[in-house]
Amino acid sequence: MSSEPAIAVRNVDKVYRAYDYPLHALLARTTGGRFGRHKEFRALQDISFEVRRGESVGIVGRNGSGKSTLLQLICGIRQPTSGSVTVVGRVSALLELGSGFHPDFTGSENVYMQGAIIGLTRREMEDRFDRIAAFADIGEHLEQPIKTYSTGMVVRLAFAVAISIDPEILVVDEALAVGDAPFQVKCMNRMQELIDSGVTMLFVSHNAYQIQRMCSRAIYLAGGTMSLDGTTIDVLARYESELAGDMMMPRKSSTLNSSFRFLDVRCKTSGEGGDQILTRMSAGQPFAITIRYELDIDMPQGLQIGLLLKCIDGARIFGEMSSQAGLGLPADRGRHAVRVTFEPNLLLAGNYTVSVSAFDKNYIEQYGFIDYALSLRIDTSDANPILCIGSVVLPHDWTVDD
Repeated sequence: MSSEPAIAVRNVDKVYRAYDYPLHALLARTTGGRFGRHKEFRALQDISFEVRRGESVGIVGRNGSGKSTLLQLICGIRQPTSGSVTVVGRVSALLELGSGFHPDFTGSENVYMQGAIIGLTRREMEDRFDRIAAFADIGEHLEQPIKTYSTGMVVRLAFAVAISIDPEILVVDEALAVGDAPFQVKCMNRMQELIDSGVTMLFVSHNAYQIQRMCSRAIYLAGGTMSLDGTTIDVLARYESELAGDMMMPRKSSTLNSSFRFLDVRCKTSGEGGDQILTRMSAGQPFAITIRYELDIDMPQGLQIGLLLKCIDGARIFGEMSSQAGLGLPADRGRHAVRVTFEPNLLLAGNYTVSVSAFDKNYIEQYGFIDYALSLRIDTSDANPILCIGSVVLPHDWTVDD
């Protein structure tokens, strides 16, 4: 990897002006901004960083934090209000869905048009066309107008073009979020091949696993400013930790049978004096989740309770019903509690949520549920410096087998 920067962003600000009336915008343009009432929105403020040739950098942040604006500046689509952006090398970008495609042109016509835009000759695009068509895998739709495409088909074609024009710098902004799972895997594998060949990459995603897999470094944008620039693990830990502060907000619950209700869901970790709704613990530290419920009448149809553990992005890690664990639950009138103990705790560092639900023993009637009942934060520690990728540590051994 060369130490020479492929991308240099120095003291960049980007300010947008919003006008109440078109006349005000016209006055501003014709008077050099001296007239025309407006409001200013600062999308980026004092952003500085460099990306070396061959480096792969992830960019994370909440919606509205300035990620897309930053990529637009780097790709030359917009200009900074102040500061400078220097890019050395051919850039291939996947930004807004279908950007650069003409809706009335066919897919194949748009392929050649994209090549012409970046300076490739028709012969050069002809040499690449079969490769693009094979990767997009949209069949006869390639000869149909883009406006007839589904969202997934547009992404397939756009990605196939972007990776087939020999980019020196690849910029991807959430393009994989709308693709199906097999296509996402296909794209991730191809992106990894490009990285291995020395292509520089900027990758925006809300998917922590994708960022971890593709990037050794990450940048966290918050409110248009740079909150952290560091290793992927450190940046994701900061980002997810701050997201965890809002994780109780979307909590949703419903009682579908008036005779049943969840009383509370709490977590206890070893070494603590009491239970907590928001729990923070170290990797490897055992914990238990206690679910308390109440029945107003005896339930002859029985009862089973389910627990679902998810990553902060909604990916399911583990789910089980009490009946699947071979445990029969009290279904008579009164208050009861069931405890689920995780020992050992195999979760990797990150933020997780717990949801619970209740059914009769035959899964015919759902009594109630609580989505986002608990928020869990797992931290690394000196005693457990687990730096694996993923969500859980599977029991395993490494050996040399000559």
